[in-house]
Amino acid sequence: MLSILQTIAGITFLIDFIVMLAYSSWAASVEGQARLTEVFSPELAENVPGLLFVLGLVYLALGISTLLLARGLFNGRERARGKARTIAMLAILFAIIGALFLNRISPDRFDIQATWWSIIFNFFVIWYLGKPSVKAFFAGR
Repeated sequence: MLSILQTIAGITFLIDFIVMLAYSSWAASVEGQARLTEVFSPELAENVPGLLFVLGLVYLALGISTLLLARGLFNGRERARGKARTIAMLAILFAIIGALFLNRISPDRFDIQATWWSIIFNFFVIWYLGKPSVKAFFAGR
């Protein structure tokens, strides 16, 4: 079951990658720069497209890692359990960072609810993989 959820999470990270690329492109446009200079200093507004692009690349890496991880979880690998917890922690961190940036830049275009679902899901993954019965399943594999 967890491997299916991780597959879904990996797909959502890949979708987040596409969204970040779209926002990066928008932020580099004349309209985007005008909006960004209203919210941030001009120096920071110039760098936001690059920051969003880098954040998108992080989401791409998380997506690919999560999909590979789903395979390891399906096979019951102990290393996969530890990496799943680490990726879930990173996913929470980057969901918060992404929400702060995108909500501040364009609150009318960004749905904050999607970020909260990602955070809740990843807290569940961390909790579930820390349960003694789950640790016992993955032990020695």
